[in-house]
Amino acid sequence: MGKEIAHPNTAEHHIQSIEVYFLAEGEKFPFQVARFELNTHGESTQGPNTSTVFSEPNVAVSFKTEKSGTIYVTSYCNIHGIWKNTKELKVE
Repeated sequence: MGKEIAHPNTAEHHIQSIEVYFLAEGEKFPFQVARFELNTHGESTQGPNTSTVFSEPNVAVSFKTEKSGTIYVTSYCNIHGIWKNTKELKVE
């Protein structure tokens, strides 16, 4: 998500979480594969964006499945809300 345009990562504008789901063919409901919380955005007692610690909204996850299906990824931006992307997964 956000591959085309890098997302800002400041105290004022940042990605708070990323969730990954998998809906296998023939299933009614998706499984939650992973949830990542990104909790550092430059905040400190000195003020916004003064810390040297910033989360990067890049995550990776691996999982096993015997079925094809659809991977759904959502990310939550504190300004723009939820963004969604999908990718078909074919198991041969």
